[in-house]
Amino acid sequence: MKHIIVITGFTVLSLMSAAQQKSNSSNWHVTAATGLLNGNTRTGAAVIGKIERVWKDRWTLGLGSGFDHYYFRSVPVFAEIQRYLGKDDKGLFVYGASGLNIPWPTEDQRWYRQAGIWWGGVQTPSTFSTGYWTDLGIGYGFKGKKGHGMFLRAGHSLKSMGQRYTEQVWNGTTSVKETRDISYLFGRVSIQAGFRF
Repeated sequence: MKHIIVITGFTVLSLMSAAQQKSNSSNWHVTAATGLLNGNTRTGAAVIGKIERVWKDRWTLGLGSGFDHYYFRSVPVFAEIQRYLGKDDKGLFVYGASGLNIPWPTEDQRWYRQAGIWWGGVQTPSTFSTGYWTDLGIGYGFKGKKGHGMFLRAGHSLKSMGQRYTEQVWNGTTSVKETRDISYLFGRVSIQAGFRF
């Protein structure tokens, strides 16, 4: 996981240095958005930040990260592409983002709770594995001076991750430890509002 963070950091730094070297700085933007995530099991929230470059007036390419608080807390690290449907980078657009979903569970989420017959349940510590994260949808951008402005978007988001824990199992003669793996795939409707600086 450390190498993923290092690679992402170098990529973001190289994009920022490239943005400073360009004479037309209005092509480079930083965006910040908050979102509501609604799925089968519950409702959650997300905070996303992104560095993006407007390319040929209607295409936007970016790299981003944030915090996803749906079911388990995690950190998505992703690449995104947007295509505005008008003549420049404002108005209606479609977008797609894909990348890694790095688990960052809270202290309470690290414990797997097993239902118990006599004791009311057992808690065992668990570990998590990285999955993937996607977000696809449509939006609308309001463009102000120097390309700054608000945007709204709605889409469908997926995030996956794995959880591993050890439980005590009765095999007929004694109690033994067994390792269990759970794979999660969360599908959510994503509604976001944000600002492009």
